[in-house]
Amino acid sequence: MSKGIASAEYGGTMSGNVNIITRAGTNRYHGSLFENHQRDEFDASNPFVSLTPAKEFNQFGGSFGGPIRRDRLFFFGAYEGVRSAQQKVLTGTVPTPEWRRDALARNQIYAPFFALFPDPTQPYATGAITGRATVIRPDARQRFGTPDSDSVQRW
Repeated sequence: MSKGIASAEYGGTMSGNVNIITRAGTNRYHGSLFENHQRDEFDASNPFVSLTPAKEFNQFGGSFGGPIRRDRLFFFGAYEGVRSAQQKVLTGTVPTPEWRRDALARNQIYAPFFALFPDPTQPYATGAITGRATVIRPDARQRFGTPDSDSVQRW
């Protein structure tokens, strides 16, 4: 259970957070607006991949408050929205093509499993069974955009 402001560990699990705070209001209307807009065109390129991962991030919102009944009853509301569509650079250990070939020669049942992994993108030792791969994949937390076959997180 979380009381007060939710800590960072609950960021990906909670569907909302409501804070109720009491304090004196004002007899004047007031509010604020904000927007944080980020795009991949504004970022430096990653030296470990040939393509720059696509990114579009919009965080926006505002607040508004004022009197309902002068000196007695007040209201205040706030809204924050986030729209995110971005890709991540992933680096991991994958089976080498030589090892895949040898394993599949012994038993073809492993073919669907090996289809999940890309080929290594970095040099590896001769006879090694694994290598390192660096790839660009859609962010698993993608919140908007049209899902297609490339948005399935396979590796």
